[in-house]
Amino acid sequence: MIQGLLGGIAFWLLGVPSPILWAVLMTFVCMIPVAGSFMVWVPLSIYLILNGHWTKAIFLLAWGALVVSTIDNFLRPKLIKNQTRLHELFIFFSVLGGMSVFGLLGIVLGPVVLAITLGLLDTLRHEQSEVLDNGSNDYCDSQSDFVQKVSHSHWRGNEIEARRAGS
Repeated sequence: MIQGLLGGIAFWLLGVPSPILWAVLMTFVCMIPVAGSFMVWVPLSIYLILNGHWTKAIFLLAWGALVVSTIDNFLRPKLIKNQTRLHELFIFFSVLGGMSVFGLLGIVLGPVVLAITLGLLDTLRHEQSEVLDNGSNDYCDSQSDFVQKVSHSHWRGNEIEARRAGS
């Protein structure tokens, strides 16, 4: 949406006909993963060149390439970070990995898979610390020993909570 706003301001300042229409079109085109804002500002720059407005066309090309197209690269990680509470590098690599595995859907699925994996690892770490805090300081010999200890500690935790709720 910010790309459409920035493009609309440039279109209005440069005197492009129907700047609001082009700004709204740019906003919708930016939502399509493969398409980008360049699909609007490049043809408009060509239109300005064909009408003899070279300086306006060069300004629009520079504004589109340096401001409109790059603002998404700076804002998206910040906005996604606030929603997912993940570092920008995690998001960046999860998007790249997701795109290599899932294609275009990887833009969304990569961070989702990362968030689910980190959530499961956090739960596992929490369960392991709970097992160790319940007096079982010995290490697990196998995975089945760990599963038994975790399920026992989970059952004990539910039993203690039920007693607290009853009293």
